[in-house]
Amino acid sequence: PHQSHLYRIFASKEWTAQMCLHPLLRVPLTTMVARQALALDPAKAAANAIDALGNLSKTRAAWNGSMGIAENRSGAPIMKGVAKLGWSWEAMDVRARKNKAD
Repeated sequence: PHQSHLYRIFASKEWTAQMCLHPLLRVPLTTMVARQALALDPAKAAANAIDALGNLSKTRAAWNGSMGIAENRSGAPIMKGVAKLGWSWEAMDVRARKNKAD
């Protein structure tokens, strides 16, 4: 068994947000959204998450370029993605997003 802090990182899916900029790990760009932000204004929370993913895309493209690693998207805007509920073990808590309205 792992130590408790590692269990939290792996089970809650926090590691994807922490490692998504590392060019050699090939982790999808990931941002975390607070439950409170969703409760207060879901549309604003979604817009902020999409903006954050766009910033991550630009940052990863810049870092990869400085390291000589080819980037497929080269900082392009994020048009689709997946929302995943942290701590969930089932696929029923995964929702695909194809546009801002989703």
